[in-house]
Amino acid sequence: MASEGLPLLVAQLAAGAAADAPTSLRQAAAASAKELARIACLGKEQARRVAEEPGALPALVAAIATGDAAAIAAGDDMATASTRALVRATRAGPDIEACVAEVPGALHALLTTAAGGGGASTECMSALGGIAAISAGVAHRVAQVPQALPTLIAAMAGGSAAEAPPFLQLMALAGAGVLFFMTLADRGLTRRILKVPEALPVLFAAVGGWGVTANISAVVLKKLIEEDKELVARHAAANPGALPALVAAVAAAVAAAAPGHVPADPWALTAQVSAFTGGPVEQLGPGCSTFVLALLADVDPVLARRMIEAPRALPALVAGAEAGGGAADFCTLALGSIGRAAVDLGLASRVAQVPGVLPALTSAARAARHGGNMEVGAMAAHGLRLITSWAVAAAGAACAHCGAKGDKAMGKRLRVCTGCRAARYCNAECQRLAWGSHKVACRTFAATRDVFHGS
Repeated sequence: MASEGLPLLVAQLAAGAAADAPTSLRQAAAASAKELARIACLGKEQARRVAEEPGALPALVAAIATGDAAAIAAGDDMATASTRALVRATRAGPDIEACVAEVPGALHALLTTAAGGGGASTECMSALGGIAAISAGVAHRVAQVPQALPTLIAAMAGGSAAEAPPFLQLMALAGAGVLFFMTLADRGLTRRILKVPEALPVLFAAVGGWGVTANISAVVLKKLIEEDKELVARHAAANPGALPALVAAVAAAVAAAAPGHVPADPWALTAQVSAFTGGPVEQLGPGCSTFVLALLADVDPVLARRMIEAPRALPALVAGAEAGGGAADFCTLALGSIGRAAVDLGLASRVAQVPGVLPALTSAARAARHGGNMEVGAMAAHGLRLITSWAVAAAGAACAHCGAKGDKAMGKRLRVCTGCRAARYCNAECQRLAWGSHKVACRTFAATRDVFHGS
């Protein structure tokens, strides 16, 4: 229909959307809504013409309100067609999204429809994502809609798993995007998300799910732990799946794996998030997961112990530190935090014996002295110093081969290994017999000396 027919369509829709409209007007309004939806679906230019027609957006919102979420999911003609037209209008550009946000009842209509399931739910959730990205003020308005946060979190819970149906995965992606833009708005909204009981368990599960949602969820989780790391740590300690999910995210990134089926991102939500984060979200996601691991190890000894005892955790962090890229510094930071905690937990020897841990810490500490990341280098050096100091003290107490203790008063002195200056032996024979198991640690400890003494 030509643009000159739009005023008639809008007028018919507005008349039929009135609460007391007779059946004849509602039938005419349903036909008008279908035609407006058809025009809006032709492309961005046509969608913009629909959105800019005076009275069109309020009429569409009023028509959506005539049917509840279940009716829209079931295909109620007027409400369903109006929902489709409104969502298509939001894609005409950020200025149209801003106009939609200003229409009374629009955000509530989109959120209610998103919560109802059905074909319109994913599109309504995506529209909310674009609207929430406009500004902090608009994100606040989305959050003020009744049941907004529980609805967003429920959307993520239903579609974060790799085996979830594609339309639920898209719902989860859109829900994660809206939450992300809310955390950008201000700390008040971040604290409100933390108060939703299901928020942290769902985010932990999402981080271990499929690629795009996992990465955005990791960025959201990083925002939350920066706001209240003790609260996040308590939830992680009480949630058996939290650490495995974070470790899985790091391991998958190192292996360049993309677990599960990853549907398309039809709304370019990933690009919107990347624009705000200052880098590709697929690179930031693993780094944020590792950052969360580092803070959890630093805050809670119980979690640090679990990381040390988990079969995949330290090897995944070592691999991440060695692989380079955006997550490498965070992997090293996590290793430093775990190393520092390991001494207090009496697990320093266990950490020191994991292949690659001490070389990774040594490399980061040395790099910091030559222009590298000072914060990461400081944490690496601190963890390394504590582990090696513990090793020196432990090694000095007894022969590293037979266990015999030195005693100056009895005239029994242990010989110091000239390589690492940590291990002690009764004599050359004990040292020779121990060399097979000691040589890796010896070379590693020797390499750390230049970090602290500049040799």
